[in-house]
Amino acid sequence: MVFIGNIILICLTVLIVKSATIRKNATLTTNPSSHIDNPKLLRIPMTRVHVKYPTQRHLTKNHRRYHNGTHSPENRIVTENIDEKAKSLSSGIFVEGLNSQWYYYFGAITIGTPPRTFYMDFDTGSADMWVFSSQCRASYCRAHNLYNNKLSRTYIPQGDPFEITYGEGNVNGFFSIDQVRIAGATITQQFAEVTSGAAVVEGTYDGLIGMGFISQVADDEYPVVYQLYRLKQITAPQFSFYFSTADKETANGGELILGGVDKSKFTGSIIWTPVTAQFYWQFSLTNVKLGNRFLSGSEGCQAIADTGTSLIIGYTGFVNAIHKAIGAKYSSAVGSYVVPCSKVPALPSLTFTVSGRPLSLLASHYIYKAISSKKVTYCISSLSGDDSNQDEDGNILWTLETSAVGFAKSISYNT
Repeated sequence: MVFIGNIILICLTVLIVKSATIRKNATLTTNPSSHIDNPKLLRIPMTRVHVKYPTQRHLTKNHRRYHNGTHSPENRIVTENIDEKAKSLSSGIFVEGLNSQWYYYFGAITIGTPPRTFYMDFDTGSADMWVFSSQCRASYCRAHNLYNNKLSRTYIPQGDPFEITYGEGNVNGFFSIDQVRIAGATITQQFAEVTSGAAVVEGTYDGLIGMGFISQVADDEYPVVYQLYRLKQITAPQFSFYFSTADKETANGGELILGGVDKSKFTGSIIWTPVTAQFYWQFSLTNVKLGNRFLSGSEGCQAIADTGTSLIIGYTGFVNAIHKAIGAKYSSAVGSYVVPCSKVPALPSLTFTVSGRPLSLLASHYIYKAISSKKVTYCISSLSGDDSNQDEDGNILWTLETSAVGFAKSISYNT
């Protein structure tokens, strides 16, 4: 997942289908507030890595697409292959974390027999699982761990073609089936082997696990979380993310918890809100506020909780109003809106009100620091305007860096 200064624990209750033959229509729901004694939790430690990509080249998904030897990530990002690719691009802007914020969060799984480790991006904005295939002949694939089905005794050929479109291009391949091990649980899972992927050339992850609704899948397969629940590997159809930005935790980026929540990771209570459309993790905002000023027209806006984007994306009119209020100016050198770094501590908080309760981002959460190849420091807004980001009814969506969606204040909020 790709995050800028995330400070909120995200909890999601998934809708689990009853059987393979009717799974597109029938759902089994649970009350997110109901109590389950001794829930079976699967914990995936998240590793965060500090990357040096140009800001404008970070992967930003086009949400309308749905309608249509082990390399560790820490070591991989400092290889000449990755750094030189970033340096060759036009702007030469390298991301440095304000308050040691890091961009990419990974979790490790294994696939096949004997098992091979893959570092995965867990993305709530999609539902398919894919990994780079040994059949990918492009040079960029050499920077990744590659799945080779010929080396796995538990591989089952499936063969259907796979394609998904991101903002910067397509990912293509074919489907396969094999054993997938996640935090000690083993399932037989259908996933895609990616043989070309222009959209993820600069990603340091080996693949992606979609955490979204089954309505998004490309080939009628069960998403990973659905499969874990069906096979009783977790006792509740829930999962939660805890992302840490604490300096003292270095590469420890928190946890993905499958099957429930860990109350030690947040303070106060979880703010639950219903999903308004079972396609994205989409929900209604009460309003949006900058400091003490409400954004006119933001009442009842729709939003998406998406762990697969590095930006906060919203209606262009709202984003322009926010940039004007905080004194952000467009920089052609950076390709984004910037503010003087000296003013960041005094900038107002940005508050998204959910179910009548405020969820506030400090300026240090929505502004990040970048240093150019000429050692010029920029403080860049993570807000982006996009009026094409709409649901099926034509409502413009906010995309927030996460049946029901829940939010709570992380224990690392002030770090």
